[in-house]
Amino acid sequence: MKNSSRIFLSLIHLSLVAFFVASLAAFFSFGLKFIIHLNVQYTFLIYLLPLALFVTLLVEKNLPQWNERLERNWRSELWKDGSTLQGLLLLPLSWMSHFVGASVGREGVAVQLGRSSARIINAVLPQKIRSEDAGLVARLGVAAGFSAVFGTPVTASVFAFEWLAILPESSRNLRPFVACLFCAVVAHQCAVKVFFVQHDTLSAAAVAWSLRWILFLVVLSLFAAVLARFHVYLLNRFSAQAELFNSSLWRRALLGGGALAVLFSFSAFARYKGLGVNLINESFMENASSSMPFNGFDWALKSLFTSFSLAVGFKGGEVTPLFAMGVTLAHGLAQFFLVPVAAAAAVGFALVFSIVLRVPISGAVLALELFGFNPGLAGAIVCLFPLLLLYRRHA
Repeated sequence: MKNSSRIFLSLIHLSLVAFFVASLAAFFSFGLKFIIHLNVQYTFLIYLLPLALFVTLLVEKNLPQWNERLERNWRSELWKDGSTLQGLLLLPLSWMSHFVGASVGREGVAVQLGRSSARIINAVLPQKIRSEDAGLVARLGVAAGFSAVFGTPVTASVFAFEWLAILPESSRNLRPFVACLFCAVVAHQCAVKVFFVQHDTLSAAAVAWSLRWILFLVVLSLFAAVLARFHVYLLNRFSAQAELFNSSLWRRALLGGGALAVLFSFSAFARYKGLGVNLINESFMENASSSMPFNGFDWALKSLFTSFSLAVGFKGGEVTPLFAMGVTLAHGLAQFFLVPVAAAAAVGFALVFSIVLRVPISGAVLALELFGFNPGLAGAIVCLFPLLLLYRRHA
């Protein structure tokens, strides 16, 4: 009887976490959709990039002081390390970044928002998850946030463990994963059925395995590994240069935001603003033919603008831009190898994402969950095999 009661209370706890995270994720998604619409309609908003960056940097600079006040006034461990407040502030800061057109993502905000929300719910409920299971609280929020925004609950559950592998876990059985999966499924259902969140839908026809298709997969894996290294290198280099201006926030904002504003004012570079959904949709079109002069290098330029935007201080994450880099790279190689473009884009969709974030299992599950067994299986294979050879996870 006690076990049944405990299980029932645990399910209520998980459902409340999922619903709260889904409600915040829906609020974030609807606001982001409206803000992106404004940015597309009013192109002059890119000239506010320096101002938006200055405000973001100012908030980030004062964050420790604000968190200290919260900890002193509330006397709660909820605000102890600053991650809860930081996760909540990412929502308006990300909106502001997209309002002016910075090349950043959205899922990064969703998982951090979910992580903070899960900690808040766990703090206010009478039945709390034990302090030694703090890693589980974070994983529940990450799984729910990723699932609510992106609509892939299984991938979200795997990602919560793979991405947060350094967090401690007192239990070594399947219960934590089952809890995350339950939370992710409920969050997804709440987002779709209660808050009517509409997820982007992508599809690709099945492709027959042939020598040409296998050769394409091998070459795509090699190019994706090079692109991932290139992206990480750019992000590190730009971040190092941006830190030189930490003593003068207005100068960092003026130089960083001003450079993006000038480049985005040219029509050839305007396509690299924001999430990169336009690039993803184009890459899944079999007869896509852009008149843009850099179409063959969309993957490199999207990497350049995203790494620069994140390095100078704009908020939003990089998951969706990584998807855009992967599909544009695969699209270009598919035209060279004469393989189905949509199927190739489906394989590339999760590949660069899995390499950059070092989450090969999540990338494999994502390919299967989004695109089915064919061509999802090809995506899963290229996510798993090359990454095991090229990278080692450091604890």
